[in-house]
Amino acid sequence: MDESTEAVDPRVKDQLEFLNSYTDEINSLELQLDDANATFRNTLSEYSQRLKLIAKKLGKCVRIARPYYEAEESSQAAKLECEEAAIRYHRACGVHKEARETIAMAEKKFDSQKEDYEFDAAWQEMLNRETIKLMNAESLKKESEQEHKRTAQVFSAAVQKVKILEHQLKKEIIKSRPYFEQKKVFLKVLQDLKSRVESLQKAVTDSKASYAACLRNLEMISSEIHERRKLNLPPREPGVGAERESKANSELSIHPPLSMLKIWGSESHLTDSLSSATDTDIAEDLDNLCQDLSLEPNLSLPSEPKLPEEESSNNTIDKSANVGEPSDASLSSSIQCRIPSVSSYGAGELSDDSFQEIDLNS
Repeated sequence: MDESTEAVDPRVKDQLEFLNSYTDEINSLELQLDDANATFRNTLSEYSQRLKLIAKKLGKCVRIARPYYEAEESSQAAKLECEEAAIRYHRACGVHKEARETIAMAEKKFDSQKEDYEFDAAWQEMLNRETIKLMNAESLKKESEQEHKRTAQVFSAAVQKVKILEHQLKKEIIKSRPYFEQKKVFLKVLQDLKSRVESLQKAVTDSKASYAACLRNLEMISSEIHERRKLNLPPREPGVGAERESKANSELSIHPPLSMLKIWGSESHLTDSLSSATDTDIAEDLDNLCQDLSLEPNLSLPSEPKLPEEESSNNTIDKSANVGEPSDASLSSSIQCRIPSVSSYGAGELSDDSFQEIDLNS
């Protein structure tokens, strides 16, 4: 099936719908978060101004009575901590009691069937688990008991401190009560606003994490689709005209022009003759080479003007090339003037890779 007609993977549609929904959710939550932050800042600024006005109106009694109210707050916090420690201690006591009862029941059953008892691996494993549970419960009970005693002592000390300060600062406490009562109300409102901001921040973080997970799923699905298409595609063939141009390029790069072959053959023949022939043979070879290449015999002086007889002989050779079968000299001369030099082509201009790349882009 072609890529254009291949059905869209239903997972892609589902993930895109999830992305759209998470995008809307993130945008909405971020707007709510901005509003909640702005409300918190405005409320904090407003309540701070109100408390400053109340403190300025009441005078120094607020500063004098502050240790009492701070001690009272510490006492309330110690009370809550002591209650939590007591709950943990009672829970540990319950677990310890249950483990002891289970082990006692197992020991009683073992004593009653001691004579007819046969070794049971499952029962032994259960007894070992209960023994370990009992040991952990005893350790937890001791730790929770110590924690409960510590928190109880802290709470008792805080209560004692509150009583002492209440006795010493009774007048200032009564006078400054409006300030600290209003402060308690303001702190409650600010705490609620802070909780809302934190919940919105968590919601935004979770939504962004879900959005990122959808993107990863889409990337995985896309990779699977591409891998499947690669397996289904047939081997790629060269484009139209690439083979012909590649052959032409190979002929150009592999087979030299006829004139170059003529020159190379003549030079090789000249080299061999110079090494083994006599002076007369060398002169004859030079004359034959000049005739084959339609050049002057005097190769060392190319700038000398040609004689009229030589020009007429060259013209006669060129005319004879136009009539009947072309001679080797005329063919060599004509090819030499029309074939461009190899340096006229750019690097890699006629390579197979360039033709293949053109075919893919088209």
